[in-house]
Amino acid sequence: MTTSNETGTTRFTVGEGAGVRCGSDVRAYTVIAVTTSGKTVTLQRAKTRVTKPAARYGDRIEYAYEPDPNGSVIKASLRKDGTFRPKGMNGWWNSVTPGYCEYNDPSF
Repeated sequence: MTTSNETGTTRFTVGEGAGVRCGSDVRAYTVIAVTTSGKTVTLQRAKTRVTKPAARYGDRIEYAYEPDPNGSVIKASLRKDGTFRPKGMNGWWNSVTPGYCEYNDPSF
């Protein structure tokens, strides 16, 4: 099921990926449920595997993603500003976007 928020700009589809941002890092999740209203999505941590490692500092790392039935589960909700954020987390540094993404900021 594809569901969008009232602005029509953010769409989550069950079985597809999502990126959960925490500060400058991003973690890959799989969408496992979307409410009928589209205002809450349930996400499960995905398995990630590096397919192209960085040759030097600053190089882009490429990943392969797959659902992980044993991954941790979180819920994200649509906020008044039109963004999805994990429940219990506020602030611009915590957001959820459609599409698999994994990123570890190398500067920390």
